[in-house]
Amino acid sequence: MTERKAVIKNADMSEEMQQDAVDCATQALEKFNIEKDIAAFIKKEFDKRYNPTWHCIVGRNFGSYVTHETRHFIYFYIGQVAVLLFKSGLDMLEKAFELFSICGEGFCAESRKQNVPKNAI
Repeated sequence: MTERKAVIKNADMSEEMQQDAVDCATQALEKFNIEKDIAAFIKKEFDKRYNPTWHCIVGRNFGSYVTHETRHFIYFYIGQVAVLLFKSGLDMLEKAFELFSICGEGFCAESRKQNVPKNAI
């Protein structure tokens, strides 16, 4: 396969994870021709390597606006193909449920130590 240069356009991710994303995408591009299959391969690999829930969009012409977990976002090109990869989902929901379970008992997390009802704050 022809060597295609990776150009990172935007990233909020460790250098090591960025390189892993580029390597994974390169492998996917060598293995698949259909963009949906390329995206699915990258997403599944990152779910395995870095825990769920990752999302991946691959294509030559798309716009996006996403919310992602801190340090879990990259947007890059390999040749003419753009790859958007980010983590968002269950980890964030689990944290919200954990906070809700604390506040849902009638006390906010900050006021719990003082035993002050949340409606008194």
